[in-house]
Amino acid sequence: SKDMSLLILLSLQMQSVTGELPYGGRSNQFPHNEAWLASLMEFEANRYAKEGNPALSAAFKAGVDRALASVEEWLNKTPIRHIKNRFPTETKYGCEEYAYFDKYMITTASFLYTGYLMCDESLPAMEMPAGTPAVCQTSAYFHKYFLKCGDYFAELDTDADPHYDASGLGRLHRKGAPSVIALSVPCPVNPNYTLNLPRRIALSICPGIRVGGVWHFAAEEGIRWECTALKAMDDCAVATFSCRFGEETVAVRYRLDNCGLTVEVTGEEEVACLLPAFFFDGEKYSEISAEDRSLSVRYEGWTCRYTTDGLIQDLDRMGGNRNGHYRNYR
Repeated sequence: SKDMSLLILLSLQMQSVTGELPYGGRSNQFPHNEAWLASLMEFEANRYAKEGNPALSAAFKAGVDRALASVEEWLNKTPIRHIKNRFPTETKYGCEEYAYFDKYMITTASFLYTGYLMCDESLPAMEMPAGTPAVCQTSAYFHKYFLKCGDYFAELDTDADPHYDASGLGRLHRKGAPSVIALSVPCPVNPNYTLNLPRRIALSICPGIRVGGVWHFAAEEGIRWECTALKAMDDCAVATFSCRFGEETVAVRYRLDNCGLTVEVTGEEEVACLLPAFFFDGEKYSEISAEDRSLSVRYEGWTCRYTTDGLIQDLDRMGGNRNGHYRNYR
């Protein structure tokens, strides 16, 4: 149907530069997600080729390659991983009660085999024009926004389920870099999956405001987000929002370009931006360096660097998600 075709085209737009399915909700951050996406995109590549649309066929084949690279990263681990972290499998870190190893590895294998049956290796793979900024928005039922520019990709949720995610910009990926080094999924405060952190706060890249001496951030429940602009320009993709904290409103502007992400926060009171710093993947620790105006996270040969015209402050709290532990800064 036309509606289904549009949905699948949106899936291509919403795929990260790292090949990953959008985050959100249950059973996320398991490689079977990208195995399913690869299978779906093999089908679409065949369909568009038969319909005489080689450009879209090649774009879906490129999407297949990205998705498979994401799956292979975890299937090549020793021991093999069924979730995107390095905690011992028996701890079930990041897993719902039903998300045990055998079940989800069978799911991954089934999706990969389905894709294999549909794969036509004679079809070429070719990316869409590189560097073209793009934006994408779901319906209000899913309240998601996506920004793409060059090697960067961002995803934002304005009404996240606090049992799985947190509102705000919950994904910032760079092509080739570890997905988790900035943020791949938000950190929920009360997850429906296993975490080994007793005290935690909701974490995303989001604005905050200080009222009556107390800081509040838009990753928390009950903050009303409203999109005021969403556009792709020649050299960047931009999304702006207003966030209502009771009687106070804070404006936040996310700008994604070839150099990365810029966040601008404005309000009548003292304002801030919440910053994640990836700390531990279950096996390896990152190297975190914080100074007055910069924060750096070094992990697997890459550096995620935040700079600000404000003042970097350590909140001395940890956030956790399916990928591992994050230290919190503002």
